[in-house]
Amino acid sequence: MRNLIIADDDVIIRRGLSKTIDWASYGLHLIGAAGNGREALQFAEELKPDIVLSDIRMPHIDGLELAEQLLAKYPDVKIVLMTSYDEFKFAQKALKLKVFDYVLKPFENEVLLETMQRAVAEYQRESKVRKQISDSMPLMRQLFWEHLISGRFHENELMAEAKFLEINLQAATYLACIIKLDDYHFPKVRNRYGQEMLRYCVSNIIQEMTADLEQCHIFHYDGEEIVIAFGVSADTELRKQLIREMMEEVCKNVERYLKTTVTIGVGPIYENPISLRRSYLEAKMILEYRHIVGTNQVLITRDIDLQPPVETTVLEGWKDELLVRVKLGMKEESLAIIRELEQDIVNRKIVPLQDIHILGTEIALLLYREFWEWIHTWKMELKFGGFTHFCTNLQTLTTSKEVFSTIQEFLLELLAEICSRRDSHQKQLLNKAHKYIEDNYNREELSLQEVADYVNVSAGHLSSIFKKVGNKVFSDYLLEVRMKSALSLMSREDCKSYEVAYRVGFSNPQYFSVCFKKYTGFTPTDYRNGSRMST
Repeated sequence: MRNLIIADDDVIIRRGLSKTIDWASYGLHLIGAAGNGREALQFAEELKPDIVLSDIRMPHIDGLELAEQLLAKYPDVKIVLMTSYDEFKFAQKALKLKVFDYVLKPFENEVLLETMQRAVAEYQRESKVRKQISDSMPLMRQLFWEHLISGRFHENELMAEAKFLEINLQAATYLACIIKLDDYHFPKVRNRYGQEMLRYCVSNIIQEMTADLEQCHIFHYDGEEIVIAFGVSADTELRKQLIREMMEEVCKNVERYLKTTVTIGVGPIYENPISLRRSYLEAKMILEYRHIVGTNQVLITRDIDLQPPVETTVLEGWKDELLVRVKLGMKEESLAIIRELEQDIVNRKIVPLQDIHILGTEIALLLYREFWEWIHTWKMELKFGGFTHFCTNLQTLTTSKEVFSTIQEFLLELLAEICSRRDSHQKQLLNKAHKYIEDNYNREELSLQEVADYVNVSAGHLSSIFKKVGNKVFSDYLLEVRMKSALSLMSREDCKSYEVAYRVGFSNPQYFSVCFKKYTGFTPTDYRNGSRMST
């Protein structure tokens, strides 16, 4: 059972929604009904709803502002907006806010309940995904640090990702250390421990020695490196000296207990956590000199004044662009973004294969998160498997071309599924519109807007469906229905032409005659006199 809050300043509508609908039978528990957006926000802070059904036009705080504030505080909540203003700008802003859906007033209960049931299903589906993500948290934290030091993060998204993964990045300054196993590739060491076991043993020693440090994060990177990201207090020189002494102890303990050696590079201190990448690169650079200055020691970047060039970052803004284009079913435009990402990799001088695997996993995670409903089908799962299987397969690919080809193949299947479902939905809407026209064509005032209101879409959207799916405009279809009915009535001798005109939706018999001739090639009189047969 999911908790529901209703917000509408119209007391009659609010009471009707609260009292006349058995929400419990649809998996919802109504916990509050607010008369304005401010009251709804207070309810939400106290009661923590899962679903919010709100009018868009309300005093104090309107539905869009309410949605914006709710989603900022409770990003998991599903919001359905009610409005009688069918405006593109509203729909565009609602989509930008990631409002779940909206319904147009006046609406039938069936339409509202179907939307609310989808909101409940989506909330439950996302809850399941959140649990899966929680179970995968250690792997995702590992990926976070890999992304950070490989330059995959933009500054404006770093803190959000850290908060999501519950990683503390509140220190005054930061630095990175890299531990390299000096004998990692030597046959004798491999025979005694095995490479993975040796790296695990070294990591275990480091974890025991740094267990009391609050902001110390240990992870593996680039196949053989052990990286430590330190959050450093304001007294940087003292802290850096302590870190150096600790790393020297690591070297001694590895040699004492594992009978092998490590060399450790300590990067400079920087204020911004995103600069950990720069600290890492400088620590990596100093380690390139270990064959000159010697192994089994701690190397500090200031000992050899190195300033490595800063790499260009990956194509900016690609995530949002990709999501928009996929949602719109734009195949070539979506594939173009993947090709640009691949070209960005090609243009770089050196990119580890592991970085390419990470980028592939990042794209997969983005698509699985946003398009779970379309991906979670027997056809897609048969071909690609679930998220874990798909990402595991990516890690086995040995070239960037294979990784990006697999991503493109997956994206093509996803786009085909989205377009197929959208076409099916549009055909259903068109059939419903056709039926309504066939039942109401005799009313002269019948309009595109009226039919659009009936099928619960905008007039512009319905017009595009008529053109795209029905291959004709609304007015032509309405005229066709009226003329077919007129032909049937004209065959009866007791029906006068002006009577036929009135019965098929024309108040002006002369205009009916013009339309009849345009459609049949004959005037009503000629048609009755048998001109059609004589030709």
